[in-house]
Amino acid sequence: MPHATLGDKILVAIRGEMKKAFVVGANTHVHHRKHGVPSTDTNNIVLLDDEGNPLGNRIIAPIPAKLQDRRDNAQMVKVLDLATKYI
Repeated sequence: MPHATLGDKILVAIRGEMKKAFVVGANTHVHHRKHGVPSTDTNNIVLLDDEGNPLGNRIIAPIPAKLQDRRDNAQMVKVLDLATKYI
């Protein structure tokens, strides 16, 4: 079964509605960890609207600095601009 990794765009079901989201934190097992990516104890996503803009206006969870390498995607740039903390 495929799994999402950091920075992937995924489709999630919330209260019966399908929403798009970016993965900004992933609970990875020890044998799947990558060098330079911090380990978190929860899975974190940022929900997007139909046009690809973030639904919220702030991100309070720390975002891995490794995601700043993915600034080639315009939708990811909008998400990273909302973040205040990088780890």
